[in-house]
Amino acid sequence: MPLHPLIPLIDERACAWPFVDASIDASPTAPGVYFLYRDGRLIYIGLAVNGSGIREELANHRRGAYGERTRAATAFIYELARDPRTLHARYLSVHRARYGGNLPPCNG
Repeated sequence: MPLHPLIPLIDERACAWPFVDASIDASPTAPGVYFLYRDGRLIYIGLAVNGSGIREELANHRRGAYGERTRAATAFIYELARDPRTLHARYLSVHRARYGGNLPPCNG
């Protein structure tokens, strides 16, 4: 499976879902990797695995189950994956390589 480009900033070239209940309710229940953005900037790379789907994880963030920082997200994108752990690790590795070893602010 090819690795899609890591989108560090949402702008007119990128398409994301607004981080609202209706969009979350329309997201898949399947496992994968998701990306949370706040005001156009990538803040978190998340993982939905072990019976948890993208929708459930996003809803947890929206409710504040993982803290106020990710609850304040304004948009999200996701990628379904058969092996979400490997894909998640690859995205984190790509981010570290691009940004001097740093993770997105809510991952670190």
